[in-house]
Amino acid sequence: MEASSRAPEVKTERRQHEVNNSGFYMYIGPTIRGVIQNGDIYRGTRAEAVEKAASAIEKYKLVKPLIVSGDALPVARLRLKEPGNAFYVNYRKLSKQVMETRKDTARKNATPEESAELAAAEAEKKGG
Repeated sequence: MEASSRAPEVKTERRQHEVNNSGFYMYIGPTIRGVIQNGDIYRGTRAEAVEKAASAIEKYKLVKPLIVSGDALPVARLRLKEPGNAFYVNYRKLSKQVMETRKDTARKNATPEESAELAAAEAEKKGG
């Protein structure tokens, strides 16, 4: 038997024919201040949930796959913690994107002294 040299496959979530008997959808991604909050609930269909979260999705595309039906909620929450699936990957990518956006905003709004402090802290972090 040969050892497989391929990377583990990341499974994607299929929602084309999703049945939702619960009547609601929930955002299970990280809270993004002023944009969307973890646990936000949207009543109705998936299309209605996506429409209500449109401004958040416009700013951060990875919000959309983290809106799940009430029926899928228990399993989806568990999968957020398990490497190798779309929920896990998308949650972490979105968290990283949000942190980078916050850092960029802090840099833009910083005084010269604050900019120097930020640069020193980043240099120290890279070096240590």
